[in-house]
Amino acid sequence: MSNKGSHPTSSAKGVARRLSLVAVLLLGVSSIAYVLYGSPGEILAWIQELDVETLHATIQGYGAWAPLASVGLMIIHSFLPFPLEILAIANGLVFGLWGGIYLTWVSMVLASWVGYAAARLARPLVLRLVSEERLARVEGWAADRSALELVAVRLVPVFSFNLLNLGLGLLRVPLWRYTWTTAVGIIPNVVLAVLAGQLLAVGPWAWAIIGGVIVAFGAYYYARGRRRKHEKGSTPPA
Repeated sequence: MSNKGSHPTSSAKGVARRLSLVAVLLLGVSSIAYVLYGSPGEILAWIQELDVETLHATIQGYGAWAPLASVGLMIIHSFLPFPLEILAIANGLVFGLWGGIYLTWVSMVLASWVGYAAARLARPLVLRLVSEERLARVEGWAADRSALELVAVRLVPVFSFNLLNLGLGLLRVPLWRYTWTTAVGIIPNVVLAVLAGQLLAVGPWAWAIIGGVIVAFGAYYYARGRRRKHEKGSTPPA
């Protein structure tokens, strides 16, 4: 009887502990945002005016601390709505191609851990909104996904990076599997976004050249397909 009676109390203590950890996590992120960018009102105003040039100037303004500022921005991005791509582009402008790729990739992996931890800590709250049976079914579906499928999900731009972090954390995908599939899956998008930053630095001629190359390749493959179709149609039957 005593065990049954103590169960609700221990459950409540577990929820309270997780809520405290979530609060500490949010406080930490808020502190980073405050140190880097000021009061909540200033942060909101900064987000409303946010573009590549603003991020470029913000990161570059920290001088030797610019890499840490960029990482801090990526972690803040886990909880604030601004496009991830413009941060990667700004990193390309500030740190160059290889430095921008490396820093963006590392900071995205770190930010993914923050989202994963937040989702795991918030799981008891989710269970108050969704039945444990239904969540278990979704977890079973996620557990059946191959590592290749987890990598592929990261490659699709329409899936939000932050929502995937939260969702996979909530579904208790093992941390190591989550980490390496995230680290591999984000590479193409990171490279493309940082490369875009490099092209912005070069100027509009770079975009014109790339556009011309794409059009030329498209025209070549279209003409080749038409020629093969014509040759196939003109070949007499045996």
